[in-house]
Amino acid sequence: MVIAAVVATLLAVTTWGLLIAAAVLGLVEFGLALGSALLLAAVVNAVVAGLLIAFLPRLARRLTFPVTRKMLEKIGPTSS
Repeated sequence: MVIAAVVATLLAVTTWGLLIAAAVLGLVEFGLALGSALLLAAVVNAVVAGLLIAFLPRLARRLTFPVTRKMLEKIGPTSS
């Protein structure tokens, strides 16, 4: 299971990198200088990362893990 998670993560990171590379190539073909295209890609990447950092903790609070809670209730009382 851990190996599958690692492989899925590597595929996701590779896909993201290829999307960024395709965007940079498209910007260069559109007439933007390579350095400017790379800088723009880095800024967009940083903004997306910042939005994910801001959004994911709020989303993670909604996770309740119902199956895990049921298994823990079978073992004994919980402190929550």
